[in-house]
Amino acid sequence: NHFLKNDCILMRQKIGIPINSPVLLFIGRITADKGVRELMRAFSLIKNHSDEPQLIFVGPFDEGSGVSGSIYQDEIANMPNVHLIGYSDCPESYLAIADILCLPSYREGFGTVVIEAAAMSVPTIGTDIYGLSDAIVDGETGLLVPLRNAEELAKAIEILLANKELRVQMGKAAKLRAHAEFDAKIVSKLLVQEYCFLLKEYLLLK
Repeated sequence: NHFLKNDCILMRQKIGIPINSPVLLFIGRITADKGVRELMRAFSLIKNHSDEPQLIFVGPFDEGSGVSGSIYQDEIANMPNVHLIGYSDCPESYLAIADILCLPSYREGFGTVVIEAAAMSVPTIGTDIYGLSDAIVDGETGLLVPLRNAEELAKAIEILLANKELRVQMGKAAKLRAHAEFDAKIVSKLLVQEYCFLLKEYLLLK
């Protein structure tokens, strides 16, 4: 994490987030199949916190794309303590101020953003689906919740908001796992090995 404390303070000021408020972060397309409606509902259920949590959305809307279940900016824009950033080519600057990444998707090939967050010591709350259940170790690097369940998502968020020590512990575990299992050198080596294996199989079949 190359972001200095002062960078993070300036980023909070730029967005309009109080210095002590915990930050929930969503990164991705803002559309129904990413679980955005469940996240909005869960966020509205979170109560009884002395420092009001803030929710940041980083990513483009699917407005007018013809995708089923499109979410429109007006649905989110007026929610208290919600910040719409739009597309960013530097999502890590938002991860630097995040306490929890939230990704309640209906489907994911693999939660790459979860590993990116983990590398910056940010734990993730995600849905218990293929892809995310590979990227998140439930109870160790984050929490997994049932699909399409805003109430359980809210409970998981409240657990981590209420226990900073647990958040930090999960963030550290996530970072260790990201470096141990998903380092670029390790992944590249495994990819080369797989191609070599497939090439040998192909040559044997000829």
